[in-house]
Amino acid sequence: MTHAKLLASTLATGRDARGRKQYRYHPRWRETRGVNKYERMAAFGRALPKIRRRVARDQKLPGMPCDKVVAATVQLLDTTLIRIGSVEYARDNQSYGLTTLRKKHLKIEAAQLRFRFRGKSGIDHDVTMDNPRVKRIVRRCAELPGHDLFQYLDEDGTRRTVGSADINDYLRCASEADFTAKGSRERRARRPMRKP
Repeated sequence: MTHAKLLASTLATGRDARGRKQYRYHPRWRETRGVNKYERMAAFGRALPKIRRRVARDQKLPGMPCDKVVAATVQLLDTTLIRIGSVEYARDNQSYGLTTLRKKHLKIEAAQLRFRFRGKSGIDHDVTMDNPRVKRIVRRCAELPGHDLFQYLDEDGTRRTVGSADINDYLRCASEADFTAKGSRERRARRPMRKP
């Protein structure tokens, strides 16, 4: 979208109580944007089998490389709908998402993983997953030093934390399109509302 079109679609701007810029859009612009969003969700749905094949392949990689750990987080995102999270929200609000989960938020039970954490808007989450391969990868992540849960070892053996950019880059590469974690979550959240 060009800057001129964005300005034409914007009725007003302002700041919320936390100083974040907010926009009020023209109703026709919101309607057009909604149609485009639906089309993107449908395209993501068509790319999902390709993404899932890549996730399954990368989870079998030896060691703890970035692609293996990110593949596990992408499967968690796909299965649990946990928000992606941001370092800023974790720092400023003590609210967490997938990439900012700490080891204290994880409990490894006999048959499943359990994640308990406070998410966006102060909502408490208790999320479980029972995939054995993801469980093994997450267990190995938890064994690495540090507070952050999702970490990998780079080519030099240095620990790195998985961030939202890692997940979004992975989704773009696996799908060969410009998809993000937010789009993945939106599609899954809306899927039950489709007409038969």
